[in-house]
Formats: sequence, structure tokens, C-alpha cells
Amino acid sequence: MVHEDFNNHLSVLNPGDLQFMTAGKGIVHSEMPVKQEDLSNVVGMQLWVDLPNDLKESTPRYRDLRNDEIPIYQDDSVKVKVISGKVDGDLKINDKVYHQYDTLFFNMDGDTIKGEVPSGSKEADFVLIGGLKLNQNSIQHGPFVANSKERIMQGFYDYQLAQGPFSPLRTWETKISDGVDSKKLNKLLNVRDEL
Repeated sequence: MVHEDFNNHLSVLNPGDLQFMTAGKGIVHSEMPVKQEDLSNVVGMQLWVDLPNDLKESTPRYRDLRNDEIPIYQDDSVKVKVISGKVDGDLKINDKVYHQYDTLFFNMDGDTIKGEVPSGSKEADFVLIGGLKLNQNSIQHGPFVANSKERIMQGFYDYQLAQGPFSPLRTWETKISDGVDSKKLNKLLNVRDEL
């Protein structure tokens, strides 16, 4: 997967890598899978997390994290990557079986989750995500998330006029929106390394 944004970040994500992007007051980005020579699918997962109100106008940030930089906990029966992973196979949680790409939400009244791979199934990978509950308004429209309709409208206005936090749009041209194959990827990486 290739990521680029109007703040001059260009990054290639390989299997097991991940990226963090804080949109803050606004950023425009593009993500494209790299066409595999064997025509296999590129599979990824996106998680959007609302920022607390006091961070919504922060400066946008981007960081990638390589697979070999991710801490791993392992014992006889489980291997846990602190942040990373894929979804594959079935998983049984609280006596109910969930299948590949299922999403479930837990109540906030407990402190444990019991999970197991159902008998006869292959091994399973799953992602467990937790965070603070934000008691604030959250309004989403398209790619914009804010705490009021007025801020959403201002975001659209700034984006359309390429002003304020979206002023880099005046000169930015995406290099990957028409797709990426291995030849184009190598060219992009050479240009990035020369900068």
C-alpha cells in the first residue's frame, strides 16, 4: 500500500506495517494498493478514531511503523502484536462464532473477554481495540469529522477554496491516484530518496 499526502509524506506499507495519521485541522491524502504481479489482493484495515475536542484543530501528523518495530507478546497459546495484525479465520467469543471481517462491539460494563478458536477451525487472528469514551458531539459528513455542523461547513468551504488548513491543495498533485504498479513504485521511491 502506498500513502501520500499534501504535506509531502510518501510511504510504502508492506505486510504487517501500519500508519498513524492525525488529521487535526485538515489534511488531504491518497492511499493506493500496489498492483501485485501475481494479481493477489492487497488487504488492509482502517480505523478512524475521533479526537478529543481540544485536539481537533491540531497540526496534522503522519507516521508509519514497520512490522519489525512492533512489540510482540507471546506465550504457549497466544501471540499478541501490540498494534498490528490481520483478520483471517473464525473466532469464538463468549460462545458466539464470528467470521472473517466481522466487527463486534463490547459493552463497557466488564473487564474480561473470553475468546477461543472453535474446534475444527484453523488458527485465528483478531484485532482488539480499546480507548477512552469521549462524551462530546461528533458529526461526520464524508471525510470530515467535527463537533458542530458549522465546523463541518467551514471544512467544506476551506477545502473547496484551498484555503486555511487546505492551502497546500493549491500546488499539490497526487502521484498515485491513477494506480501503482512495481515500476511506478520504484520510480516514486527514487524521487522521494533524492529529496
